[in-house]
Amino acid sequence: MRRELRSELLLFVHTRQALAALFVLTVGVVLSYVGSRSHAVAAVRGFEEQVARFAHQGITLEAALAAPVAVTTSGGSQTIDNPLKYDFLQLSAAVRAVEPASMAATALDFVTFLVVPLLFLFLGTRIALVDRVAGTVGFRATRQSWSTIVLAKSLVLAVAAAAAALATAGLGFLVGGAGQLFAGEVRDQVAYPLVLPESRALWAKIALTAMVGLGFGLVGYLMGALTGSSSWPLVLAALALFMAPFVVAWDPRNVMAVFGSRIYDFWGQFELRPPLPITVADAGLLVGLYAAVVLAGVLLSARRIPSMRS
Repeated sequence: MRRELRSELLLFVHTRQALAALFVLTVGVVLSYVGSRSHAVAAVRGFEEQVARFAHQGITLEAALAAPVAVTTSGGSQTIDNPLKYDFLQLSAAVRAVEPASMAATALDFVTFLVVPLLFLFLGTRIALVDRVAGTVGFRATRQSWSTIVLAKSLVLAVAAAAAALATAGLGFLVGGAGQLFAGEVRDQVAYPLVLPESRALWAKIALTAMVGLGFGLVGYLMGALTGSSSWPLVLAALALFMAPFVVAWDPRNVMAVFGSRIYDFWGQFELRPPLPITVADAGLLVGLYAAVVLAGVLLSARRIPSMRS
């Protein structure tokens, strides 16, 4: 088993899949910072306009901050009581998102929902097909059983997912540190002391990002093993993840968002939008069905590639 795992890891690095993944993650983190920075600037301008508008109505910011704020969600709309205080809290969160200490979390929520799914679907299909492309299926089947090879490939996906989550957090720290002057400039533009929120535990965000990567990686492996292709399955997955929200009312990413909303902050450019049309119990059921499909697919792939069975 150790030999197979070592071979898979070396192959993963040698075929430059690890380097390609790092490049994609770096682009995602940079886009997260640029978008969150623009979001913070827009939040400052919008808040200043709100202050001026409410001042004409005789409502000061001090009075608004002293009053409670409530948000009521009904279907796809929100009703906000005390919108001036709400905008002030949103501004505080937007500024917090681009600070060096928080940029790691900001990068994680953006990358987890917009980059990791397709990235690991691709990596999963590539790992499933690498032996077929290289013509080494029969040779490897004579050395180890099919189950050992599949387990080694799954462990490589787990290692890659954990490394991707850690790399995203690390890149977020670096990008946030490089742009730390910007956060100070934005804070100086606001004439009122901001109420900076506390971030949730970073280790939990990293763990969930790794789990999301592993889950989509296993699905990618399943698609590659059953279809023998890495092109059209990814096209279908991309349509499901990114086109479905614009065509139908239900967003498939909400399955993750139900759990992610309790762990990620969503202070930056990427924000969850109401409604989340499923409960935690429904999301748990869907994740369980997903796990069952993955397990069944891995077992069926033994019949798809009979030469890999012992």
